[in-house]
Amino acid sequence: MMDTRLDQKSNKVNKIITWGIAGILLFGCGLMLLGIGYAVHLYNLSSRVIPEEKFGIVFVGFDGDNAEEYTSTVEEVLYEGMGNNPEDVEILILNEPISSEEGSSQAREVAEKYQADILIWGWNSGTSEKPNLHITIENMSLSEMYDFSPPGYPLANYYTAEPGTMLMTFPGNEHVEAIQLFLGAIIQYKQGNYTQSNSKFSKVFRNHSELNSQTLSYGHFYFGRTLSEMGKGEKAIEAYSAAIEHFPGEGVYYFNRGMEIYFLGYYEEALLDFNKAVKNRLDVVFVYRRKGDCYLELGEYWKAIEEYDKALTLEPEYFSLYIDKGISFRQLGLYDEALVAFNRGVEMAPSYYWPFYHRGILFYDLELYTEAMADFNEVVNLEPNYANGYYFRGLIHWQKDNYSEAIKDFSTVLELEPSFNRAYYYRGLTYLYKGNYQMVVIDMTQYLEFNPESSLAFYQRGIANVKLEKVYAATADFAKAMILDPEIEERIRDKGYGKYILLGEADGLKDLNQKIAEDPENPHVYLERGKLYYWAELFELAAQDFEKTIELDPNYKEGFYFLAMIPYSQGDYKEAIQGFKMAVEIDSGYIDGLLYLASSYYGTHDYNQAVEVFTDLLELNPSHTGALLYRGISYRRLLEKEKAIADLMRVIELSKDPTELNLARDELKQYGISP
Repeated sequence: MMDTRLDQKSNKVNKIITWGIAGILLFGCGLMLLGIGYAVHLYNLSSRVIPEEKFGIVFVGFDGDNAEEYTSTVEEVLYEGMGNNPEDVEILILNEPISSEEGSSQAREVAEKYQADILIWGWNSGTSEKPNLHITIENMSLSEMYDFSPPGYPLANYYTAEPGTMLMTFPGNEHVEAIQLFLGAIIQYKQGNYTQSNSKFSKVFRNHSELNSQTLSYGHFYFGRTLSEMGKGEKAIEAYSAAIEHFPGEGVYYFNRGMEIYFLGYYEEALLDFNKAVKNRLDVVFVYRRKGDCYLELGEYWKAIEEYDKALTLEPEYFSLYIDKGISFRQLGLYDEALVAFNRGVEMAPSYYWPFYHRGILFYDLELYTEAMADFNEVVNLEPNYANGYYFRGLIHWQKDNYSEAIKDFSTVLELEPSFNRAYYYRGLTYLYKGNYQMVVIDMTQYLEFNPESSLAFYQRGIANVKLEKVYAATADFAKAMILDPEIEERIRDKGYGKYILLGEADGLKDLNQKIAEDPENPHVYLERGKLYYWAELFELAAQDFEKTIELDPNYKEGFYFLAMIPYSQGDYKEAIQGFKMAVEIDSGYIDGLLYLASSYYGTHDYNQAVEVFTDLLELNPSHTGALLYRGISYRRLLEKEKAIADLMRVIELSKDPTELNLARDELKQYGISP
């Protein structure tokens, strides 16, 4: 559906949004709403125009038998309140009934005259004893379809995904409650009160099944819109289906259902609804665009292009369609055609980032990095908060060995979108080339939280662990990489890291299994195999081997230590404490045991115990910066300022670890100290 009154209403629509309504109000009459003191003016044949800053409702009264009573009924509905910001609403009550013969065309002329956002009119086709009340809502400010044009690039026409004229029929003596519930439910939806709206709609369906099919279809439609706003897509589909069952001739019903199906990823099913929308008089640009999007997702790129071309015949200046066509051509490998389409998009929207972004991707794919860099620079200039622009610019810096600039861009991506996992991978890879291996481990670990099946991330982290001389960690990473991708073994060996491969090496799993078979009472062999399992995060198998180690030698401190490391590594510090205590009871000078016992107390917020154990460790190794750091933090938690500052300053003096230094500086800043 189209409304060409854009010039007159566009500013008004924008202001309505500030009223706190989710989208542009379809119509504003309702009951059971909060707020009083709104501006109500009674005019008779007035030429008054509603100010643009107001949301305007015009009620012209009712025609037919006993019309005065029904006019009063709707007036009372309006008088009871118009939402949370009544000062933004203006209601004109007119005594100019419109007959059913005059119809919507006359009603919309009146609405135009007063610059109303909605106009209410109706008639009673029954009698006083057996009323049959028809209420019609003319929607002069309609909520836009899901697609949009950015500021400064309006379309020629205004497209809505809601009915433009709604005729509802309320028969019988129960019509007052039905009117109140029905209109109240819609206005609650418009104000974002979805729970209340659902409740009212449910009561309409439960108590007023006598309403005719077309009226009920509107109810189910807006019930669906409410559910959609609540993120309940599957329930919304059910509601739209009910609306279609009651009134199958309304194109916007199919469009809305199709959109929900599209968002769920069922593109073939969505296409069926978009086709039905066209057949039911919704022959508009966005339906064809969404059809094109479905074909694009399904990999049927020529069909997508065909639909985008249909949309362009309706809106030749809709630049986003050229971007869509360009994407389709790029997928087909038709790069010249894609470039023509993207160039057209840039020409039509030179101050919008989207065309530059997609043209930049095309240039990047073609390894035209200078051209791509120019486009991505334009993207971040036009849209500084768009993470993808920095990401691709970072990739170009990376390709050109500009590693410092690449790290800056990838870091900006992660500031804007912490879940942008690919930025962790490429920042980690960049740190690898710069030799900052600790940061490689941190970034690849973060990436693996999002992508635990990435063989390349395990491989890159394995290389960093080799450089950090973390033998077991490197061994485990390479093992995981080979499990996920057996072909990566050759790459590991070519890099000279073959000795770290678990399988088939002298110190590997196969050899340990053989040693256990030959000497099943040797606790050391179980410990070594358990460590391999532990570093490979095969915790259940690791625990079995550590328990076997302790069973064979109850005084084997490393058995208790590594058994405790399993819950510790999973954040279960309370469970880990007992194992670490056993390890340090066996050997009170066991530095690693003391460190992780103290860290476990710290993790459970038992800072007094943490300080005590860190102190025991520091008596053995006064320069242990990790112990100094976390004893200092523990002192700060215990409000022992001087002791905390002393430990943290000692970390600044001794540590060469960037992570420790940053933590110490952050803690000292709490005391106003910036070393």
